[in-house]
Amino acid sequence: MGMGGVLLVIAAVVWLMVFVPGWSKRGEIVDAVRNANQQLKAERELEQSSPQYRLNRLVATQRIFSILFLFLLIAGVTTGLLAGGNSGTWILSITVSGLSVLSLLVARAAAKQAGQVAHKIYSARQQVRSSASRAMKKAVNNKEWTPVSIPDPLSKKQSAAAPDVAEVIDISKPRRMMTSKEIDEILARRRAI
Repeated sequence: MGMGGVLLVIAAVVWLMVFVPGWSKRGEIVDAVRNANQQLKAERELEQSSPQYRLNRLVATQRIFSILFLFLLIAGVTTGLLAGGNSGTWILSITVSGLSVLSLLVARAAAKQAGQVAHKIYSARQQVRSSASRAMKKAVNNKEWTPVSIPDPLSKKQSAAAPDVAEVIDISKPRRMMTSKEIDEILARRRAI
C-alpha cells in the first residue's frame, strides 16, 4: 500500500468522523429551525394583532397617501395647465387628478379608522387608570391596622422562650466581682450557642 492508499484511508476516516455525525443530526437541526420559525411567526402574528400596531399602520397609511395626494394633485394641475389643445394630455391630467382624489379618500378613511382605534386605546387606558385610582383611594382611606406578618421560620423561633445565657448585671453598680473562672464559664456557654 503506497502513499495514495494511506491518504485515502485518512480521508475516509475524516469523512466518517466529520460528515456522518452531521448527517445523522441533520433531522434535529431541521426540526430546531422549523420550531424557531414557527415561534417567530406566532410572535409576529401576536404583535400584529395588537391595537397599537394597527394604529401605527393606519397612521403610516394616512401619511403615505396624504403625500401621494399632494404629488398627484401637483402633477394633475401641472399637466392640465400645460395641456393646451392636446386631448391626450387632458386625459392624462384628468386621470392623475382622479388618482389624487382617490388617494385623498384613502388617507381620510385611514385617518377615520385611526381615530376610532386611538379612541379605543385611550378609553381602555383611562378605564385602567380610573380603576387604579379608585383602588388607591380605597387603600389610602382604609385606617385599619393590619399586623405585619412574620415569615414562618421566624415565627416558630420567636415562639419558644429564649434561654438565659448569663446573668445580666448593671455595670455601674456591680454586686460582686466575678472570677476569671466564672467569666470563662459564661464565655464557654455563649460559644456553645
